[in-house]
Amino acid sequence: MRHRALIMITVLLASATAQEDLSWATHPDPAIRELGLRDVKRRGTELDTKLVIKLLRDKDWGVQLEAIRTFETNENDDVRRELVDLTMRGPLLRTRRTAAQALGTTDRAGAAKAVLVRLNRAGKVAGVRAMEALGLIGSPAAEAQLSILARSSDQDLCRAASRALGNIRVGVKALARSLKDPRKGVAFEAASALARIDSDEGRAALLHWAVRNDEPWVLRRIGQHAAEVNAEAMAKAITGALEKSKRPYGLLRVAWEGRLPGVAAAARAHLLSRDAMMRGYAFMVASLLPDGFEPKVLTRGLSTRDTRVRQAVARAQVMSGRRGNRLSEALTPLLVHKSSDVAMVAVRAAFEHDVVDVLPALLDLARGGGAAKKEWELRCAAAVAAGRVGGLAAVPALSKLTRSSDWHIRGAALEGLARTMRGEAIPLLIKAHDDRHVVPRRVARRNLTWMSAGLKHKDKAAWSRWWKGVGEGFVPKMPKVDDPREVIDDGYDRRLPGDYVRQLLLGTDVAVVLGRWDKVQFVLSDLAVDFSLLRGQQLKERGVWPKETVCVNCEGSLDKTTNEMLRWMVVCGGWLATSDWALTNAVRKTFPDVVVGYVKQSTGNDIVKIETASPNHPFLLDTTRPHVDYTWWLEIQAFPIFVNDPMRTTVLVDSLEMRLRYGQDTMMGTFPAGLGQVLHTTSHFYLQQEGFAQAGSRAEREAFAIDHLGISIATVRSLRAQGGISDARNTTAIARDYSMFRMLINFLHAKKRMDRR
Repeated sequence: MRHRALIMITVLLASATAQEDLSWATHPDPAIRELGLRDVKRRGTELDTKLVIKLLRDKDWGVQLEAIRTFETNENDDVRRELVDLTMRGPLLRTRRTAAQALGTTDRAGAAKAVLVRLNRAGKVAGVRAMEALGLIGSPAAEAQLSILARSSDQDLCRAASRALGNIRVGVKALARSLKDPRKGVAFEAASALARIDSDEGRAALLHWAVRNDEPWVLRRIGQHAAEVNAEAMAKAITGALEKSKRPYGLLRVAWEGRLPGVAAAARAHLLSRDAMMRGYAFMVASLLPDGFEPKVLTRGLSTRDTRVRQAVARAQVMSGRRGNRLSEALTPLLVHKSSDVAMVAVRAAFEHDVVDVLPALLDLARGGGAAKKEWELRCAAAVAAGRVGGLAAVPALSKLTRSSDWHIRGAALEGLARTMRGEAIPLLIKAHDDRHVVPRRVARRNLTWMSAGLKHKDKAAWSRWWKGVGEGFVPKMPKVDDPREVIDDGYDRRLPGDYVRQLLLGTDVAVVLGRWDKVQFVLSDLAVDFSLLRGQQLKERGVWPKETVCVNCEGSLDKTTNEMLRWMVVCGGWLATSDWALTNAVRKTFPDVVVGYVKQSTGNDIVKIETASPNHPFLLDTTRPHVDYTWWLEIQAFPIFVNDPMRTTVLVDSLEMRLRYGQDTMMGTFPAGLGQVLHTTSHFYLQQEGFAQAGSRAEREAFAIDHLGISIATVRSLRAQGGISDARNTTAIARDYSMFRMLINFLHAKKRMDRR
């Protein structure tokens, strides 16, 4: 590496003193050629046309891309023809798309005309590529041709034309017409594209469609795209439609998906709707204002028999209270509500936002008062939350609960005591060191290490001696773990330092449950993340701890006792990540009816294109890049995810292809449970073998990794030097860059930050 750096410095110094020196252009190291091209662009140096074309044809993809960016304003006819050729036959998606964008920087009309000539004599694959290029170039001629193609008898061409029109923000009439197409793929793609155009006519057509169709993927896209384009105009249009429509569900959902506060006032007219789900979405949209809800309206909203809606109304009350800076006041009616699921929403809010004023209510629930009389889940969550928000004031009540005959309550009380981070809690944890049940025992032992800055003693007697030595003035400190310095994001070709992920996740407590089909442990090993690998029986024998994350591999078959332990762990603040068949075998058995398996159709051995459905969610930080069509592999007979509670579940990743082929669009979703969080993906964490299996040559495998897994060109270069990419079984090669793995990293890191806040 030092030798290469010296070469680069030498080249840059040489270019600064002798512009006619073009030795960099033929240097064997592609990084040197890239540096030379950047210097040419910075200085505005003109090169001979033959050399320009030679660089545009460079065998190294990174150099080729740098050349496209360097010569994007070159108006030489031969150079422009070369760029047109690259838009159609470039080796990578990024090559083709970057070339198309370059063509549009000087002569947009001429570039579109050149691509249209190619389009008219192209086959289907090349035709789709040409339409994509037109969607990046744009021109009146391009709009006209794409509008015609949007009516094609070939569904793939129709969809490609719609996407292109959406990219250049034109073609409202054509897209509005396609909304009526009986082919779902065409109509859905047209709706997504139309939502990206700032047009009153387009908004009216979309809202007309939303009233009549309950398609989550489309409603999600309409709301999100419209909010990005012109949130005020869409809010105004929805408000007008709500005043007239007798079926406002789709309108309210679009408003919620786009988080449009301008609709909040109009949504209040539907707070007492007869339709339960409509009422739930009306409350959620109305919560986008800080005004709060009238007591009578809130009471009626919470009185529904539908658990999903009760919880949605409660969450709306919390959100509105937060916006109005009166969260403790907003939580009061929820904490005393007769329904445990309503009170649980308030307990979680108090825990997450440290609402000290509600400590008496939390302690009452922890003792079994109110809605917690017959609900160990609510009692446990309240005990942990009370410790978090109450500090020393919570210790006496939690101390009494450690003597409960129910292991659920004892374990939660011990976790609550640890959350106080007070020395007074330590003798109680030492006393529980040898508790008769495995869960309180593990909670006591792990928290003693946690509160003593990482100390480990072998038995209760050793801990007692330590405590006697440090005295009652001891101030607990959690183990010191600093996050590494933030990595400078260098765009598409970013590479994380080899030790970065290990440092980022240092201090996390991760347990992996073995499965037959998925192997997330290989991913964590490749990322150098510490974890415990256990069978389901071993997890039951070892116990669980609310400060850990448990990853359950597909197939995720666990017995009743293990599922109960996992439920307790999540209720008390633990996080759970699962894949594929674990949806039925683990998730539904611990938290029924939030997300369930779609039993009407299982998948084939397939790959589908995916998109981020909640782009600003922290779990998706730095997971996607432009110019990548991300794909995930589906194991044969995988369960599509049916979201039974859409108001509670955040869809992180979805797929239109998944919806069209297998009936449901969700690929990864997350939902709150108790004080914890559950994450489920229908794809596997480990392996993406199907795409590689379809790639015959080394170059095709490398292109697949870049185009569809998001692997950087720099990483592919490095792998090529080591023999190339054989298949996706070598996750070490791609683990730091691949989108699925980055989501897992974000999930684990978010848990670490939650516990250390």
